[in-house]
Amino acid sequence: MNCEETRCKTFLNGAGSNPTTTKDQSSSLLESALNNPIRKRYGFNVLFAGPDKAPKLPWEKWQREQQSDEDIQAYYNGMGSDNVTCWGFVAGYKGLEAIDFDWPWVYRLWKARFGERAETLTVQTPNGGLRPHYLCSKPETHDRFKESLRVELKGSGRFIVYEGKALREARECYEKG
Repeated sequence: MNCEETRCKTFLNGAGSNPTTTKDQSSSLLESALNNPIRKRYGFNVLFAGPDKAPKLPWEKWQREQQSDEDIQAYYNGMGSDNVTCWGFVAGYKGLEAIDFDWPWVYRLWKARFGERAETLTVQTPNGGLRPHYLCSKPETHDRFKESLRVELKGSGRFIVYEGKALREARECYEKG
């Protein structure tokens, strides 16, 4: 990621929180998404997904068009509350980009290297990784280091899980902590 000041900037400095929600509390996921202060402040679009972290309804238009609360409610209802286990932001929309670190030790190395530029909204993923968020003029998507370092750059065309439960991807080893 090219984090020159003109291309990418931090926002809401410091770590964020994203409470874990059980499947029995899926309607609270709708409430959480609708009332999320980050969504409201920045005008981000949201989607809902099941345990595989894949939205099941078409969502291409939400990469270009602003959602209303009614649009969010309709998307949630279209998914069916029994199928919703998490919600997240539409990456790329309004310049949102996130770095997805599956292994916390890689995140810690990255944070030590980038210092102040790493001080941005950072949330814990449903499976224990960390995900710093940025506002970028040209959000990018790269999977080049997904297998070797368990790191992905999530920009346009991606969904960034923010809250809820998701299945752990099959990997032979994860470090916790």
